[in-house]
Amino acid sequence: MTFDVVAAPADQVPSWLTAVIAGAAAVLGAAVTATASVIAANRKVREIEVAYRQKLRESYLENARKYTESVYVPIAVALTKLTGAFDQYRVHRDAKSHDAEALTAFKEAMADFGSTIDDLQRRGATAFLTSALEVDLQEFVAFISNSLTATSTARQAIVYFNIFGLGAEGVLRSHFWIRHARLMDSWNILPFTPASVHVVRDRVLAADPAAVDFETELVASTGRLRTLVKEVTLGAQARM
Repeated sequence: MTFDVVAAPADQVPSWLTAVIAGAAAVLGAAVTATASVIAANRKVREIEVAYRQKLRESYLENARKYTESVYVPIAVALTKLTGAFDQYRVHRDAKSHDAEALTAFKEAMADFGSTIDDLQRRGATAFLTSALEVDLQEFVAFISNSLTATSTARQAIVYFNIFGLGAEGVLRSHFWIRHARLMDSWNILPFTPASVHVVRDRVLAADPAAVDFETELVASTGRLRTLVKEVTLGAQARM
């Protein structure tokens, strides 16, 4: 008796499984293509928005440049005179020679700066300032004015509190609480408690001109103001 041996086909895949794999691949390919199309479209929209905002900003600055001589140059000159007067005062302060006289001279320069800006405001010239410069200049003038008679430092911090996902902003003026808010900034206040504190802004409202706080604020503020002025007078070169 003889037997015929029939070899079974190797690696045979059921037809239904082949169809499932092919269908899944098609769906996956379509999903990837759709996702890529959405990403590309979103990127294009962002590029158009950025270009549009840039064009508006350039037009905005171009209009502001028409008032360079009548508005921006006087502000730049006033800032230079103020910082120059402070540098002279600092030389006498550090050398501890004629400190009172030097401080009086500097306070006169502070008053002159305020008068220059007040004169621009009376003429309506500040209406042609960029929004950022107008806000910073108003705050700086207030700082200089308040510091003329200040004997201690006054601060104000805007703090964002987040507890269990509920957030709110608050204003702190106490040196003690501002210092502790900075220590807790971006930390968990209590272990295993989703609570955090973030100091949004901390600025000096007034300070004794002889104090370190005054010098720190003066240097930082005049630096920002000069950059904003040069952004108009020099354009893109101001930030280079």
